[in-house]
Amino acid sequence: MDKELLLKYIAGKASQKEKEDVATWIDADAANLKEFISLRKSYDAFIWQDTGAFSKKTKRQFHCILLHNESYGLRQCLL
Repeated sequence: MDKELLLKYIAGKASQKEKEDVATWIDADAANLKEFISLRKSYDAFIWQDTGAFSKKTKRQFHCILLHNESYGLRQCLL
C-alpha cells in the first residue's frame, strides 16, 4: 500500500473510496495491520509533540522520513 495514501487516511483526508481501499488492505493480511499500526504510532507521536514549535521544514522532513525510510536516504530527507 502506498504510504502517502496511508498518511492521508490517518490524517482524515482520504476520500470514501480511499478509506475503503485502506480498510480492505488492512483486513487482507496481519502484516498489513502491523505496518498500518506502526505508521499510525509514528504519526500520533509526531502530532502529540507538535506544539507549533516545529517549522514547516521539520514537518516536511518528518513526512519524508515516514514515506521513504527504507528506499530513500535519511540524509536526502534532511536536506
